[in-house]
Amino acid sequence: MGYLDEKRIITTTLRYGVIIASILVIAGLIIFIISDKSPSDIYKFNTSSIPLTDYMDPLTITLYGVVVLISIPILIVFEQVLIYLFERDKIYVTISLVVLLLMLFAILIMPRLLL
Repeated sequence: MGYLDEKRIITTTLRYGVIIASILVIAGLIIFIISDKSPSDIYKFNTSSIPLTDYMDPLTITLYGVVVLISIPILIVFEQVLIYLFERDKIYVTISLVVLLLMLFAILIMPRLLL
């Protein structure tokens, strides 16, 4: 059976995820600064009214960076599930799946229940 370097996989995911999120947030900030929007527009930032297909809107780009940053832990737990499946460790697969389902429940379903 092959050996997976669990730490290397997770650190690589974490490193590239943070780099991508940082690039998106900084790019959104730079575009916001050089655009003709007034600084008071940033305080009117409401995520429910952002057009997600407007890829040149600086607030949309920044929001994508935040979404990438939030999705990193979910991706890492998913990787853990795959690693433990590959190692055939049923207990840790079960624990990781429970954690993954709880995270997805908290992110996707709980906000709708609280409305």
